[in-house]
Amino acid sequence: MPISPELQALINTGLAELHGSEKHILSKEFRHSVYQALCPDVDAGLVEFFDRLKQSEGAGWLHGYRPFASLIILTAKHAFPIFDTFAQQFETDFKTDYEPLRELIVLPGRIIKVAEEVPSGAIEIDEAARLQSGDFYLGTSGMCDAFTYPVSCAGMAASFILDMLLYGYINDIAYYAAEACSAIDENPRGVWFHNYYPIGKINPAFYASYFLDEATVQDRKTGYPSIYLPPIPIRYDLQKRFDFWQWWLTEAIEEACESHTE
Repeated sequence: MPISPELQALINTGLAELHGSEKHILSKEFRHSVYQALCPDVDAGLVEFFDRLKQSEGAGWLHGYRPFASLIILTAKHAFPIFDTFAQQFETDFKTDYEPLRELIVLPGRIIKVAEEVPSGAIEIDEAARLQSGDFYLGTSGMCDAFTYPVSCAGMAASFILDMLLYGYINDIAYYAAEACSAIDENPRGVWFHNYYPIGKINPAFYASYFLDEATVQDRKTGYPSIYLPPIPIRYDLQKRFDFWQWWLTEAIEEACESHTE
């Protein structure tokens, strides 16, 4: 499937948006338009998209589905080494027999392998959906608590592949992949995912429920006004963010299109 004039015009617009953004952000609206240009059915709604996909299974797929699927997979795989490197080191440093954690470490890689089988027809749509709503969904539920922010984002990019492949535009793994590639989180694992609910909104009668005393409350109100101790703010390497989006626009989309003929 060669890049259409419409899609090329979008790529040019995206490059202009990227270069014109001080923080090198590619908007959600733009990313959505790229997916839609590749596969118009992505906006059908999750039930309708799944039904249309089922009907086309083994019969040539929906128009533009395979390039759309390839872009999703390429995007997740681009960020996956961030998760894989950390997960391997984590397994080495923290030997554990806790099965859910061991499963969490290997599951995103398994999800990518299953996702690659969907557009090739090597796995049936119903089976991929069963895995996604069952083992994969349950197995990745603790990811945000187990890893730092960029590592979690890389894992989520992999975990959400099947959401998009099976149900269309209900998520956007490019966002998580970009975060994974550019975010810098210097906190311990899982700190970013804590509930930093403002202390000022808590009824003093309920301070004890949050293990807070008056002295702690006053101390927190002079600094970061939250229930938990303040994290080190997440920072970004803007050059890495720029590099990711430039790769997505100039290489990933082209590779996704040219790897399939329709």
